[in-house]
Amino acid sequence: IAERLQLSHLALTQATQNLANLQAFNERIIESIHSGLVTTDINGNILSFNRAAEEITQHKANQVIKRTFFDVFGDLSNYLTFSPELLNTSKPIRFTASCLSAFGRQMYLGITASPLSGEDGKPNGLVFSFQDLTEIIKLEQEIRRRDRLAAMGKMAAGIAHEIRNPLAAMRGSIQVLRSEL
Repeated sequence: IAERLQLSHLALTQATQNLANLQAFNERIIESIHSGLVTTDINGNILSFNRAAEEITQHKANQVIKRTFFDVFGDLSNYLTFSPELLNTSKPIRFTASCLSAFGRQMYLGITASPLSGEDGKPNGLVFSFQDLTEIIKLEQEIRRRDRLAAMGKMAAGIAHEIRNPLAAMRGSIQVLRSEL
């Protein structure tokens, strides 16, 4: 019995060490991801907030834990609500939203929301991954602005051409009249 107890104790120690290593490995993975990663409970209260989420939003994890997702990211009710339907969806929800950073800077985030299942397999919250798309969206807006300006330039050139043709005819007629006088 003592030998079995010793073996059980060694197996328990090994299992505890393996679990600790696995938890540390999972935490390193989550902290190494360059996308913001936020988990919430069913009501939208934030449970975890990784380092990339801190860098993107400029919020500190210890200040946002237990606050609601909407408190931190603003009113995104046009895109999602914390409802049973959202928790039971099989496909992730993807959207781009305008949010404010902790210091009030406007940013555009590409957000993906997926149900987060517990050990029993039932959804008990949501996991959000997001990336800062601010620079990409600003570049797209600049390209659209330049396209509009180019179209206006073409239109102005066309109008100038249409005005120039009758003016050239009038100029020719005036020169003929002047030479006759």
